[in-house]
Amino acid sequence: MGDTAENRRLNEEHKFITSGLGYVLHPTIRQSLQMSRGSTSEKLRVADISQGDQFSAIASLPFAPEETTVDQFSFQKVTTPGSIPPENQEKYDVVCVRLLHASLEPDQWDEAMQNLIALLKPGAWLQWVDWDPMTARIATVKPGAPDEILRGLLSDYADAMRAAKVGNTYRIANAMRPHLEELDSDMYTIDPSVELSKIIASGAINYLQQYGKYTSAEAQDVGIKTEQEIDQAGSLCFFDLWSHIGRKPVS
Repeated sequence: MGDTAENRRLNEEHKFITSGLGYVLHPTIRQSLQMSRGSTSEKLRVADISQGDQFSAIASLPFAPEETTVDQFSFQKVTTPGSIPPENQEKYDVVCVRLLHASLEPDQWDEAMQNLIALLKPGAWLQWVDWDPMTARIATVKPGAPDEILRGLLSDYADAMRAAKVGNTYRIANAMRPHLEELDSDMYTIDPSVELSKIIASGAINYLQQYGKYTSAEAQDVGIKTEQEIDQAGSLCFFDLWSHIGRKPVS
Protein backbone atom coordinates (compact mmCIF):
# COMPACT_ATOMS: atom_id res chain seq x y z
CA MET A 1 0.00 0.00 0.00
CA GLY A 2 1.41 3.37 -0.96
CA ASP A 3 1.91 6.27 1.39
CA THR A 4 -1.07 8.16 -0.01
CA ALA A 5 -3.41 5.20 0.51
CA GLU A 6 -2.01 4.65 4.01
CA ASN A 7 -2.53 8.31 4.88
CA ARG A 8 -6.13 8.07 3.71
CA ARG A 9 -6.63 4.99 5.88
CA LEU A 10 -5.07 6.71 8.90
CA ASN A 11 -7.20 9.81 8.45
CA GLU A 12 -10.36 7.72 8.24
CA GLU A 13 -9.25 5.91 11.39
CA HIS A 14 -8.74 9.26 13.13
CA LYS A 15 -12.30 10.26 12.18
CA PHE A 16 -13.71 7.08 13.74
CA ILE A 17 -11.64 7.65 16.89
CA THR A 18 -12.70 11.28 17.27
CA SER A 19 -16.33 10.34 16.67
CA GLY A 20 -16.14 7.53 19.23
CA LEU A 21 -14.49 9.71 21.86
CA GLY A 22 -16.82 12.60 21.27
CA TYR A 23 -13.96 15.05 21.67
CA VAL A 24 -10.58 16.10 20.33
CA LEU A 25 -9.33 17.23 23.73
CA HIS A 26 -10.46 15.41 26.86
CA PRO A 27 -13.12 17.47 28.71
CA THR A 28 -10.86 17.75 31.78
CA ILE A 29 -8.07 19.22 29.66
CA ARG A 30 -10.42 21.53 27.83
CA GLN A 31 -11.88 22.90 31.07
CA SER A 32 -8.42 23.33 32.58
CA LEU A 33 -7.18 25.26 29.56
CA GLN A 34 -10.23 27.50 29.49
CA MET A 35 -9.78 28.33 33.16
CA SER A 36 -6.02 28.85 33.04
CA ARG A 37 -5.83 30.86 29.84
CA GLY A 38 -8.27 33.56 30.89
CA SER A 39 -7.57 36.70 28.91
CA THR A 40 -4.08 35.71 27.80
CA SER A 41 -3.13 36.71 24.29
CA GLU A 42 -0.66 33.85 23.89
CA LYS A 43 -1.58 31.15 21.41
CA LEU A 44 -2.50 27.69 22.62
CA ARG A 45 0.41 25.48 21.59
CA VAL A 46 -0.41 21.86 20.78
CA ALA A 47 2.10 19.11 19.94
CA ASP A 48 0.56 16.51 17.63
CA ILE A 49 2.28 13.13 18.01
CA SER A 50 0.59 11.01 15.37
CA GLN A 51 0.70 9.68 11.86
CA GLY A 52 -1.86 11.06 9.47
CA ASP A 53 -3.88 14.01 10.73
CA GLN A 54 -5.59 13.53 14.09
CA PHE A 55 -6.75 17.15 13.83
CA SER A 56 -8.74 17.35 10.60
CA ALA A 57 -8.49 21.10 11.03
CA ILE A 58 -7.28 23.44 13.73
CA ALA A 59 -10.93 24.47 13.99
CA SER A 60 -11.61 21.05 15.56
CA LEU A 61 -9.77 22.26 18.67
CA PRO A 62 -11.76 24.15 21.33
CA PHE A 63 -10.10 27.48 20.58
CA ALA A 64 -10.26 29.69 17.52
CA PRO A 65 -7.72 28.89 14.76
CA GLU A 66 -6.04 32.26 15.20
CA GLU A 67 -5.51 31.38 18.89
CA THR A 68 -3.97 27.96 18.23
CA THR A 69 -0.70 26.61 16.88
CA VAL A 70 -0.26 22.89 16.15
CA ASP A 71 3.17 21.37 15.52
CA GLN A 72 3.39 17.74 14.42
CA PHE A 73 6.22 15.47 15.55
CA SER A 74 6.95 12.07 14.02
CA PHE A 75 7.04 8.88 16.06
CA GLN A 76 10.75 8.66 15.23
CA LYS A 77 11.27 12.10 16.75
CA VAL A 78 9.87 11.13 20.13
CA THR A 79 11.69 7.79 20.29
CA THR A 80 15.15 9.11 19.41
CA PRO A 81 17.39 9.99 22.38
CA GLY A 82 18.02 13.70 22.76
CA SER A 83 15.82 14.57 19.77
CA ILE A 84 13.85 17.40 21.39
CA PRO A 85 15.85 20.62 20.78
CA PRO A 86 15.94 23.32 23.48
CA GLU A 87 13.58 25.58 21.52
CA ASN A 88 10.84 22.90 21.72
CA GLN A 89 11.29 22.00 25.37
CA GLU A 90 8.58 23.10 27.82
CA LYS A 91 6.82 24.88 24.96
CA TYR A 92 3.44 23.13 24.69
CA ASP A 93 0.18 23.46 26.60
CA VAL A 94 -0.99 20.04 25.39
CA VAL A 95 0.79 17.06 23.87
CA CYS A 96 -1.69 14.83 22.01
CA VAL A 97 -0.52 11.30 21.20
CA ARG A 98 -2.46 8.87 19.03
CA LEU A 99 -1.78 5.30 17.91
CA LEU A 100 1.84 5.25 19.11
CA HIS A 101 2.14 2.32 21.48
CA ALA A 102 2.20 -0.42 18.81
CA SER A 103 5.18 1.35 17.23
CA LEU A 104 7.22 1.37 20.45
CA GLU A 105 9.78 -1.34 21.03
CA PRO A 106 10.06 -2.47 24.67
CA ASP A 107 13.31 -0.53 25.13
CA GLN A 108 11.88 2.71 23.69
CA TRP A 109 9.26 3.50 26.31
CA ASP A 110 11.49 5.38 28.74
CA GLU A 111 12.97 7.53 25.99
CA ALA A 112 9.56 8.23 24.48
CA MET A 113 8.12 9.32 27.83
CA GLN A 114 11.11 11.55 28.57
CA ASN A 115 10.72 13.27 25.19
CA LEU A 116 6.96 13.69 25.60
CA ILE A 117 7.40 15.17 29.07
CA ALA A 118 10.16 17.46 27.76
CA LEU A 119 7.69 19.05 25.33
CA LEU A 120 5.25 20.00 28.10
CA LYS A 121 5.21 23.30 29.91
CA PRO A 122 4.99 22.96 33.71
CA GLY A 123 1.31 22.38 34.47
CA ALA A 124 0.58 21.30 30.87
CA TRP A 125 -1.30 18.16 29.79
CA LEU A 126 -0.47 14.92 28.02
CA GLN A 127 -3.32 13.10 26.25
CA TRP A 128 -2.60 9.64 24.82
CA VAL A 129 -5.31 7.84 22.81
CA ASP A 130 -4.78 4.30 21.53
CA TRP A 131 -6.58 1.11 20.57
CA ASP A 132 -6.16 -2.05 22.64
CA PRO A 133 -5.51 -4.54 19.80
CA MET A 134 -5.78 -7.50 22.17
CA THR A 135 -9.50 -6.81 22.62
CA ALA A 136 -10.51 -7.41 19.00
CA ARG A 137 -14.05 -8.73 18.64
CA ILE A 138 -16.05 -9.66 15.57
CA ALA A 139 -19.81 -9.74 15.17
CA THR A 140 -20.89 -11.37 11.91
CA VAL A 141 -24.18 -9.73 10.97
CA LYS A 142 -25.30 -12.36 8.47
CA PRO A 143 -25.82 -15.75 10.17
CA GLY A 144 -23.59 -18.46 8.78
CA ALA A 145 -21.51 -16.08 6.68
CA PRO A 146 -17.76 -16.83 6.60
CA ASP A 147 -15.36 -14.85 8.75
CA GLU A 148 -12.36 -17.22 8.93
CA ILE A 149 -10.00 -14.92 7.01
CA LEU A 150 -10.70 -11.88 9.20
CA ARG A 151 -10.46 -13.94 12.39
CA GLY A 152 -7.19 -15.44 11.19
CA LEU A 153 -5.82 -12.01 10.33
CA LEU A 154 -6.65 -10.57 13.75
CA SER A 155 -5.20 -13.64 15.44
CA ASP A 156 -1.95 -13.27 13.45
CA TYR A 157 -1.90 -9.57 14.35
CA ALA A 158 -2.28 -10.23 18.08
CA ASP A 159 0.30 -13.04 17.97
CA ALA A 160 2.81 -10.80 16.19
CA MET A 161 2.33 -8.09 18.81
CA ARG A 162 2.77 -10.53 21.66
CA ALA A 163 5.94 -11.88 20.06
CA ALA A 164 7.30 -8.34 19.71
CA LYS A 165 6.18 -7.54 23.29
CA VAL A 166 4.09 -4.58 22.13
CA GLY A 167 0.40 -3.79 22.07
CA ASN A 168 -0.29 -3.75 25.82
CA THR A 169 -2.17 -0.51 26.46
CA TYR A 170 -1.80 -0.85 30.24
CA ARG A 171 1.82 0.10 29.71
CA ILE A 172 0.72 3.62 28.74
CA ALA A 173 -0.75 4.44 32.15
CA ASN A 174 2.19 2.77 33.90
CA ALA A 175 4.66 4.84 31.87
CA MET A 176 2.82 8.09 32.62
CA ARG A 177 2.45 7.54 36.36
CA PRO A 178 6.02 8.42 37.51
CA HIS A 179 6.04 11.71 35.58
CA LEU A 180 2.52 13.14 35.77
CA GLU A 181 -0.26 13.93 38.21
CA GLU A 182 -4.07 14.21 37.94
CA LEU A 183 -4.01 10.97 35.97
CA ASP A 184 -7.17 9.54 34.46
CA SER A 185 -7.89 6.66 32.06
CA ASP A 186 -11.16 6.05 30.24
CA MET A 187 -12.20 3.16 27.99
CA TYR A 188 -14.52 3.64 25.01
CA THR A 189 -16.16 1.14 22.68
CA ILE A 190 -16.65 2.59 19.21
CA ASP A 191 -19.80 1.61 17.34
CA PRO A 192 -18.65 -0.94 14.75
CA SER A 193 -19.26 -0.61 11.04
CA VAL A 194 -18.17 -2.37 7.86
CA GLU A 195 -15.94 0.58 6.98
CA LEU A 196 -14.25 0.49 10.39
CA SER A 197 -13.72 -3.26 9.96
CA LYS A 198 -11.90 -2.61 6.68
CA ILE A 199 -9.74 0.10 8.25
CA ILE A 200 -8.77 -2.15 11.16
CA ALA A 201 -8.04 -5.08 8.82
CA SER A 202 -5.90 -2.89 6.56
CA GLY A 203 -3.93 -1.60 9.54
CA ALA A 204 -3.31 -5.16 10.75
CA ILE A 205 -2.10 -6.22 7.29
CA ASN A 206 0.26 -3.24 7.10
CA TYR A 207 1.69 -4.11 10.51
CA LEU A 208 2.24 -7.75 9.59
CA GLN A 209 3.92 -6.80 6.32
CA GLN A 210 6.08 -4.16 8.00
CA TYR A 211 7.36 -6.68 10.53
CA GLY A 212 8.01 -9.39 7.97
CA LYS A 213 5.09 -11.69 8.74
CA TYR A 214 3.60 -11.19 5.26
CA THR A 215 5.34 -10.69 1.95
CA SER A 216 4.02 -7.95 -0.30
CA ALA A 217 2.18 -10.55 -2.38
CA GLU A 218 0.72 -12.23 0.71
CA ALA A 219 -0.41 -8.88 2.11
CA GLN A 220 -2.14 -7.99 -1.15
CA ASP A 221 -3.86 -11.40 -1.32
CA VAL A 222 -5.04 -11.28 2.29
CA GLY A 223 -6.24 -7.71 1.79
CA ILE A 224 -8.39 -8.60 -1.21
CA LYS A 225 -9.85 -11.71 0.42
CA THR A 226 -10.50 -9.96 3.73
CA GLU A 227 -12.34 -7.08 2.09
CA GLN A 228 -14.45 -9.51 0.05
CA GLU A 229 -15.28 -11.49 3.19
CA ILE A 230 -16.23 -8.36 5.14
CA ASP A 231 -18.52 -7.23 2.30
CA GLN A 232 -20.10 -10.68 2.02
CA ALA A 233 -20.60 -11.23 5.75
CA GLY A 234 -21.09 -7.69 6.93
CA SER A 235 -18.50 -8.49 9.59
CA LEU A 236 -18.17 -5.86 12.28
CA CYS A 237 -14.76 -5.65 13.92
CA PHE A 238 -13.83 -3.35 16.79
CA PHE A 239 -11.34 -2.81 19.60
CA ASP A 240 -11.59 -1.09 22.95
CA LEU A 241 -10.29 2.46 22.75
CA TRP A 242 -8.40 4.06 25.64
CA SER A 243 -7.79 7.69 26.48
CA HIS A 244 -5.13 8.42 29.10
CA ILE A 245 -4.45 11.90 30.45
CA GLY A 246 -2.04 13.40 32.97
CA ARG A 247 -0.66 16.76 33.97
CA LYS A 248 2.98 17.76 34.33
CA PRO A 249 3.70 19.06 37.83
CA VAL A 250 4.24 22.80 38.07
CA SER A 251 7.43 22.26 40.04
